[in-house]
Amino acid sequence: MRIAHALQMPALQQGGVEVLVRTLIEDTPEGDPVYLISEESWPEIERSGLGPKIAGHLQVPKGILPASWNDELLTWAASQRIDLCHFHLSGTYGWKSRSWSQCPLTRLAMAGVPTVSTNHQAVTFFDASRPPSPWWRKCAGTLGYWPGKARQLSAVGWEASVSDHDLALSRRSFPGLGGKMLRVYHSRLDAALPVTREQERLSVLNVATVAFRKGQHILAEAFARIAADFPDWTLDLVGFLAEEACVERIRGLIRSHGLADRILLHGSHADPTVFYQNASVYVQPSLLEGLGLSLQEAMFHGKACIGSNQGGIPELIDRPETGALFPAGDSAALAEVLAKQMSDAALRKRLGEAARVSILDRGMTRQAMTATYRALYQKVTG
Repeated sequence: MRIAHALQMPALQQGGVEVLVRTLIEDTPEGDPVYLISEESWPEIERSGLGPKIAGHLQVPKGILPASWNDELLTWAASQRIDLCHFHLSGTYGWKSRSWSQCPLTRLAMAGVPTVSTNHQAVTFFDASRPPSPWWRKCAGTLGYWPGKARQLSAVGWEASVSDHDLALSRRSFPGLGGKMLRVYHSRLDAALPVTREQERLSVLNVATVAFRKGQHILAEAFARIAADFPDWTLDLVGFLAEEACVERIRGLIRSHGLADRILLHGSHADPTVFYQNASVYVQPSLLEGLGLSLQEAMFHGKACIGSNQGGIPELIDRPETGALFPAGDSAALAEVLAKQMSDAALRKRLGEAARVSILDRGMTRQAMTATYRALYQKVTG
């Protein structure tokens, strides 16, 4: 089976979508050619560790896709004899799905190429994390973009959501098309990988692209509230510094509270495993979240975890025994929950052990993810 994975960003970045696409490519059975559609050039792919797995590559233009690119995609797919194209959407309206006539997924499917999609973040125009806007403008945006997305959903074989929360939201947003939608839990965790602990430090950790939607500014505010009570603890923020305004807000908190050596912006890391191993508490403070890949990994590593009550996070922290939840955006509430875990090593140990068991019991592993997708591909292609 000749499968093409398409994402509208560089595949070699360290965000959740990119990591999961690379996992699917790496786990493709030997003998099955795999193709990639992404923003990198082919020489960049060749120089990467992913290069040997890629049989062919099509570069996506950065920014708004020109209408002519659809013709290039159709020609390329035909020349490579693609059996199925799997598009990965970073949000509901990615890949120009809002357009009635220029959505690549719709065009490819209508040309006879089996096409499926994964929506890695179900969103609506009424999400709290979106910029403030009048009610009428949000309604107008929904009405303007709904027909194109509905047409896309009608064209694809199926669209996967990464959490039950996102699946329910998508089905509510597009009634009558729910039969095209399903849920696949994503993971890059190897079920056979044992947890090895480095020297655990008194560290609060977050691993995510630094942006307002991920809530690191809320976590920094919460940590600053209680920092004086826990002088031996640090806050480690690991991830690509994507939104300068969010980064500067965190740096402002660092300056105003004198925490330059205690709130640390580490930037992007290809393998954050050592950070998970060293941390004592993990926090996912997102204002918008599909599932929470980093939270899932922290739980797998046996860490005491805290998460906001958004998106799929309550599906991971599904009961008090596996972690704690707080109202999204409430730094005071987060500070209270955080202080409780920071002050109680026995509690952290209990939570971490239960968290790891819950991830394994629910089969949130790369093996389960790739096997599920493989079976779904077979159904679409016959």
